[in-house]
Amino acid sequence: MAPMDLRVALRCDDVARAQFERLAPSHVRDYLNWIDSSVRAETRRGRIGRCLDMLRDRGLD
Repeated sequence: MAPMDLRVALRCDDVARAQFERLAPSHVRDYLNWIDSSVRAETRRGRIGRCLDMLRDRGLD
């Protein structure tokens, strides 16, 4: 299950959410591990933002 801050961000972005839901479980795990490995809140927010950007970019395919 995605952390609350990522779920809130995905709820606000339909394109990113649709792409996240299509990811293979291993890719979801990679995103979640990358976000969870951040120590500072600022880094975590930045990673969530970059995660949304990457997911939106995938939606352009």
